Amino acid sequence: MKRPALRQLQTLIFFLCIQLVNAEVKLPAIVSSNMVLQCNTTVVLWGWADANEEISIEGTWLKSIQNIKADKDGNWSIAVKTTNSKDSQTIKIKSKASNITLSNVLFGEVWLCSGQSNMEQSLNGYSGQPTFGSAMATANSSNPNLRLFTVDKFASKTPLKDINKYSG
Repeated sequence: MKRPALRQLQTLIFFLCIQLVNAEVKLPAIVSSNMVLQCNTTVVLWGWADANEEISIEGTWLKSIQNIKADKDGNWSIAVKTTNSKDSQTIKIKSKASNITLSNVLFGEVWLCSGQSNMEQSLNGYSGQPTFGSAMATANSSNPNLRLFTVDKFASKTPLKDINKYSG
């Protein structure tokens, strides 16, 4: 192997190692600020980190900090109990390289909608096919705590760990 090629390979390996040493905790798109967690139950928070990375989870409603460790593949998850509080909550996720704060997290009813093709119709309807009464319903809405998480269409032959895009 020629010296310049060897030097380039060494440099590449060096930068890859630095990246691995400083890897940060990553969360799926659905685990984010402004999310709604099902109230009065046990929910699972999850994500990815370095293999065997120690992670702490602190929730404003939790009585103590929850400590977990990522597995050998860097996957981690933790089950936490939620309450019926109507107050906005905060979740802090910390590791050696990360300090993530999820704010404005609410507890409430979480509904998963799927099925018929008309499930994707917006409240306004389609061009030439309006949803009657939608403008008044929107104008008269007074609940600021409604949240919507819409996943863009994406075909995959295998299950995905995370989504590519969402709107919400």
